[in-house]
Amino acid sequence: SFGGTVSYYYYTLFLVKNQPFVVTEPNTISSLWGWNSMVGGTPNEFLNRIYSCQDTVYIYDGIKYWFQGYMPDDKSVHMEIIQYQPPSDKEIWCHDGKNIEECYQAFIDAPIFGGKTFWDAEQDVQWVDD
Repeated sequence: SFGGTVSYYYYTLFLVKNQPFVVTEPNTISSLWGWNSMVGGTPNEFLNRIYSCQDTVYIYDGIKYWFQGYMPDDKSVHMEIIQYQPPSDKEIWCHDGKNIEECYQAFIDAPIFGGKTFWDAEQDVQWVDD
């Protein structure tokens, strides 16, 4: 099947380019070939930071957001996004899960980019170091 071919392709890229552990599959052919891709890095590099709970700053629709993740104890993971600039007290997204994989998948599936999921919006996301 095509999905298996894509998985094998990304697994091969992982081995050849020695990419970090998390390998994800885009759901559009433009993402597969890197057309109209994320500004400031690749979607997979960005998602690897999310998976490893590293503080990550990005801009979407002219607004700067800050992602953070941490383990409050040895049995749970917390991930959240706050609006960074302009400042806002409004909670954008958070998820508490039993493990990193659960929270990571919740991030990918959440319609937190103007009602779109990550793969639907990644070409409009600008990853910035702040």
